[in-house]
Amino acid sequence: MTAPSITHARLLLVDDDEEACRLLAEVLEREAYDVVPAHVRGRLQAVRRTVAELGSGLAPLFGGYLANTFNPGVPFLFYAPLLAVSATLLAVVGKETLER
Repeated sequence: MTAPSITHARLLLVDDDEEACRLLAEVLEREAYDVVPAHVRGRLQAVRRTVAELGSGLAPLFGGYLANTFNPGVPFLFYAPLLAVSATLLAVVGKETLER
């Protein structure tokens, strides 16, 4: 059996199926960890989950504060530069692991 692709997992996710969620998590893990040495993968997973959980709890509070203090568009204006910096870092610093 061949390994599932991320496209296959995304198509299954449309059904909101538990199997699709598991498959997507498996694909994302495989795609993300192929550039990390085996001895630090556990630490990477811990950091990724910590940041994700903190972000999911704190981001709505921070966004709500910005929206109430200024206007509802400010959280989006705050977030856009972060996305631009992340995309730039990924393009410049990220290593391609696909063999050509």
